[in-house]
Amino acid sequence: MKLRNLLILIAIVLLVCACATSPEESSEPKGYEVWHEADHIIYRGMMIEEAVDEVAKLLQKHGDSINWLAIESPGGDVMIGMDLGELVFEHGLDVKAVNTGCHSSCANYVFTAGRRKVIAEGATVTWHGSAIQRSWNIPTRVQPRTGLSLRRQLEQIRERQKAFYERIGVDARITVVGHDLDCNCVWALSAEDMARFGLDGVEVPEDYHQTVAADAEEHRRTRLLPLPEDVFDRIRPPEDA
Repeated sequence: MKLRNLLILIAIVLLVCACATSPEESSEPKGYEVWHEADHIIYRGMMIEEAVDEVAKLLQKHGDSINWLAIESPGGDVMIGMDLGELVFEHGLDVKAVNTGCHSSCANYVFTAGRRKVIAEGATVTWHGSAIQRSWNIPTRVQPRTGLSLRRQLEQIRERQKAFYERIGVDARITVVGHDLDCNCVWALSAEDMARFGLDGVEVPEDYHQTVAADAEEHRRTRLLPLPEDVFDRIRPPEDA
């Protein structure tokens, strides 16, 4: 029973932190930087409330003069990621993944929400799951702090995620395709394969596959996942997303 409780606790922590950041990602410093430069907002760090609040204030202050969000983030809180993604979508911002790139909840909710989406030289965008992955088996007991069962909290995240993807016009299965294909990996996708999920016109460097391969040398589970022609016959149906 103790082991089962420990496993449940681990699962919950991973969900709140954007569905399991890798050990390499968790070594990133916990701070963040957000600043305004010309027509860009630059965001560097985890998905945390204070950082997203600063983005909102900059958008309120500078309005239509901001066209881009340049972001480097290993991910973070799922709900905060959706908060930032909604700001991006509502303001019609273009998104550029820079430096080490945009991963986990950043990839799930921020990169996907951009009007124009660019992966800069040397950067990668990777996914490794979301609230709809089938591995979650959350118990029904109530949490004293929130008064909600853990299962209900997960249901709320799933409901919000579903509405988010419907709003931005992206197929949520991009966040779980690697799981459904049993790749046991953190996956990047080619521009062509991203377009199959509604991420049209993503701009990637010509040597993007080499960048992903170099990243895989440091983060062993990372790979550029080639999708089969019949991928949508092999993964869950849209109604399960």
